[in-house]
Order: sequence, then C-alpha cells, then structure tokens
Amino acid sequence: MEIIASKADLRHACKTWSGSEDLFRQILIAYLTQWGAYQRDLARELGMAESTIARWVSGASRPHPAFQAVVIARIGQKAEADASHKSYKFKAAIPAALERRPALRKPFKNTSHQKKRAKAR
Repeated sequence: MEIIASKADLRHACKTWSGSEDLFRQILIAYLTQWGAYQRDLARELGMAESTIARWVSGASRPHPAFQAVVIARIGQKAEADASHKSYKFKAAIPAALERRPALRKPFKNTSHQKKRAKAR
C-alpha cells in the first residue's frame, strides 16, 4: 500500500497504477486533498453524480475497470500539467463501451394516463 503524500507521489502513482482498487481510492483521495478540489467538482469534470464519487471515495462501490483507467489517466494528466505549470481541463470523452445508450432511455409511449384517455374516447 503506497502513501501518497505529495503531488509528485500522486503523479508517480498515476503512472504506475496497475488496476489496484485500494490504490484507486488513494489516488482519488489524494487528488481531492492536494488540489483542494471537492467531490462535486470531480463529478462535474467526469460528467457523473456527486454521490457516485462519494461512494468511490468511501469504498462503498467502484467503477468499471475501464472507467477507473480513464479517471486515473485524467488525474495523471492534470498532475503532469500542474508539474509543468500548464493549465489542464478534463475532457468529457468517455469510452464508447461506457456511454449511456439513449435507446435505453426512451420515454414510455403509453402511460397509464394515456391509456385511460384512449379508452374514454
């Protein structure tokens, strides 16, 4: 178990991350504490709910391994940009396999209210 005490340690942890669940949590916590960021800021940057980030930090849940790699890569890029004194903003690109599929979020065509109205006619 690594101890991430500085931004340099965070950069190194992001570069050498090998899929460890504990290290993922530590990197998230270190990022939030060392940059003075809030969970809601990270949630906005990643395009997800704040409660999801809170569950990741607490260890109650974990993201898909592919998405873990995306999060670690983004934190690593931000750490590298900070080390070279460049500005960096998270990009909103998410792997295609993890995108929300609009086909799954189709509105219901016939709600019970609409069915009642159709019968009344």
